[in-house]
Amino acid sequence: MHLHINHSTYFKYMTSFVGASIAIVETSNIIDHQLHLEFPLVEVALVGLLITFIIGLFITYRNQKTPDRIKEKIKNKFEKWSATQSVQFKLNTTELLNANLFPELLSENNFDKFIEISKQNNSDGGAINKLLPILNILLLVGFFGAGIFFYVKLGKASNTIEKELPEFLQLIKEGKSGAAYYAGKKILDNDPNNKVVIDGLKTITTAVDLTTVTSNIDVFLLLSQEDDRWEFIGKTPLNKKSLPNGNLKLKFVDASKHEFIINVGTLNLEIGENNFELPVTMPDTTTMALVIGTNASIRLPGLDSRPRVMFSPFLIDKTEVTNIEYKKFIDAGGYNNPDFWSIPTLLNGKPFNFNLAQKLFVDKTGFEGPSSWSNGTYPEGKANFPVSGISWYEADAYAKFVKKKLPTVYQWAYAATPLKSASMCPSSNFSKSETKEVPYSKIKSGFGLSDVAGNVREWCSNATKDDLAERAILGGGYEDDSYTFNNYFGQDALNRSSSNGMRLVEDLTNNNLQQYAETIKMPTRNFLKIPKISKEIFEIYKRQFDYEPAPLDIKILKTDNSDPDYTYELIEYNAAYNNERMSGVLFKPKNFSGRLPAIINYPTALSIYASDISEVTLGQFQKTLLKLGHAIFCPIYKGTYNRRDELKSYYPAKTDFYKDHVIMWGKDMKRSIDVIESRTDLDLSNLMYFGFSWGGEISNIMIPIEPRIKRAILIVAGYAFDESKPEVEAASYTPFIKVPVLMLNGKYDYIFPSETSQKPMFELIGTNKNDKYWYLHESSHTVPLDEFTKKVKIFLDKYSKPAGK
Repeated sequence: MHLHINHSTYFKYMTSFVGASIAIVETSNIIDHQLHLEFPLVEVALVGLLITFIIGLFITYRNQKTPDRIKEKIKNKFEKWSATQSVQFKLNTTELLNANLFPELLSENNFDKFIEISKQNNSDGGAINKLLPILNILLLVGFFGAGIFFYVKLGKASNTIEKELPEFLQLIKEGKSGAAYYAGKKILDNDPNNKVVIDGLKTITTAVDLTTVTSNIDVFLLLSQEDDRWEFIGKTPLNKKSLPNGNLKLKFVDASKHEFIINVGTLNLEIGENNFELPVTMPDTTTMALVIGTNASIRLPGLDSRPRVMFSPFLIDKTEVTNIEYKKFIDAGGYNNPDFWSIPTLLNGKPFNFNLAQKLFVDKTGFEGPSSWSNGTYPEGKANFPVSGISWYEADAYAKFVKKKLPTVYQWAYAATPLKSASMCPSSNFSKSETKEVPYSKIKSGFGLSDVAGNVREWCSNATKDDLAERAILGGGYEDDSYTFNNYFGQDALNRSSSNGMRLVEDLTNNNLQQYAETIKMPTRNFLKIPKISKEIFEIYKRQFDYEPAPLDIKILKTDNSDPDYTYELIEYNAAYNNERMSGVLFKPKNFSGRLPAIINYPTALSIYASDISEVTLGQFQKTLLKLGHAIFCPIYKGTYNRRDELKSYYPAKTDFYKDHVIMWGKDMKRSIDVIESRTDLDLSNLMYFGFSWGGEISNIMIPIEPRIKRAILIVAGYAFDESKPEVEAASYTPFIKVPVLMLNGKYDYIFPSETSQKPMFELIGTNKNDKYWYLHESSHTVPLDEFTKKVKIFLDKYSKPAGK
């Protein structure tokens, strides 16, 4: 006996099984990731479905091949047809073929007629019946293919949910914007509509403009150094392009496919240092580093508040000029050729000339050459050591000999990248013993310059006095302390110290000529010598910040409990001036009860360049204070976030505009403390001031004007070098700080140098010496989080009341 296969039975089985499988897998997926089960529920469900499918397929085959079952199905249809004469009960093609296998059915009344009608109706739909085997095969292949595809996709989704997404969110939490941006982009490659990632990226990016002197330049962002992965971000000019916060590496590709790579900070782009000029051709960068043109300020304390200047592309030596290179100048008669020398006609008010200069520029034995040489040559074995013991005039003459220039202060400070001082300085030659062979330092500047910190001081073209008697000399030498790398210094142009050397630049255009001749005066102030004011004068100054009591009219605009560690409240209230309303954000730690000790926060300068109140977020230092049981109130000060006005910088200035803003900032802080005082959930009795960077600098004024402040933690604080009007001179207020103070700073701070800015501030703080603390760390404009945590715990244990658990 031969039985024919019923393809419609398989089709019905597989379609119903696919529907059930989708429901089971989706349910398993939801349960797995909602309950975070420790065993792979979805994978088990997939394997179980596969086994069930195979068993079901076998049972279906067995059932539809059973003669008695087939006979019963045919007989049932015949009986229903006999009772109704309806074509609804016709036999399908397979049943027609199998009907002939059961001759006893032929004895039934009218069975032949039933067969004929079934044949007739099957002939009408024969095409579909013929397609059923093909449909079954396609469905079977599709089922297994979909299972494999879903399994792979599910694996990727599980990896995203269980590993990649938590890592992405953790990087955001740790403030590692660049790494988080890269991690987020990787997730979006496989899941472009992932809302968690899209929203997370918004919190770590800033929308910036970016232009080039020649437009239509391709711009790429380095996503990962490990796999050299670049992301195309558009053609210049770029408007409101979201880039990760922090230091970026960008690549410009011009029409000739020349590639130019730069390091730049998102903040620099945001504040306007965002226009770039590329070289016309690709220069030789074997011994010199290429710096593309841009509009930048001088990145040295006290000079960084000067207006930005556009400089064109240039090359700068990767290493300092060496003894053997300088010897070529002497051997070529350079010391006797007046064409190379820029000798003044007057020196210190007395006549001077080239012949007199020649008598000064001799070595230890009277031969022509640097002061560190003997017998007209460098010490044995030091051919590749930096030339040292030269005056500015000698350095300038050598530059003319090799057809180069001494760098401008703008060029040197930009190429040296002081913001990398924390990594460069510890490995640089500040040995106080002797110079080292170049290249010595393992850590290079952002443009690949070796020994730009230490080894020898490097002469620059700019004068530091109007009479041109002093010239800028930067970077610090082996005899100096490491903090000198970040400071601006000038020396007598005739100075031939054994620490004086040079590195040179080569202009790629003639657009920088005016900058070489500019006099850039020393900005450093001796804060310890600023005349102190009396207590009576201080009380008069302090009255500037007074205001008449008035209703706060507090409104809670928004609350958010979604973060596992803290609650968020956006609060609006009346300011103390001009009938204005202002806002503040209150962060309260969870898992603490009772009245929480309060902290009044003062933001960093980033707040001046932000535009939306949603950008008020907590840094790692503040989150640590939350974990220690403190509530943090972050006022929106005048000129910041959604209260932005014409304020462009936090730098002090001798203007009424700056003075008026300081007064408004003081009133904003005091008014915000009024809000804290109005709340029953916050404890004002031990109020703490927290300031980071700008918040540390302005603390000199904010703390002494508010008696409700009982203690202060200041991170990377110091004095700004720019002067202001006497009524708001920070150094005048500092002696009237009387509360316990913890100052945590970086030894290589490129904004507030340790010796000339941090140290004077600490010494002038009027707090009892046993209640003020200053710690220097091996860092720049930040401090290590673990060191912060340890020092803060000790400070809080001594100067705070414990929060209620």
